[in-house]
Amino acid sequence: MMPRIQITTIAPPYFAGLATLQQTCYPTLGADELMTVAHFESQYHIFAEGQIVVLASNEAGHELVVRQGSGFFIDFDFAHPHH
Repeated sequence: MMPRIQITTIAPPYFAGLATLQQTCYPTLGADELMTVAHFESQYHIFAEGQIVVLASNEAGHELVVRQGSGFFIDFDFAHPHH
């Protein structure tokens, strides 16, 4: 059976998995360059809707964070694109 994939927004149960995913995906970055549980918690409180988490579940229902994406809102004036 293939894993079940779920796309959702960031939530506290995923913070540790997101931090682990960062370490797995970017093994050459130093600790000061990686996002931590505290970073993900901050994003959750500021703009949870823009933080996407992809979970894969096995047959037993165990969820694993396998991807994440971040977005942000910006006030951009297309009439004056140069700052």
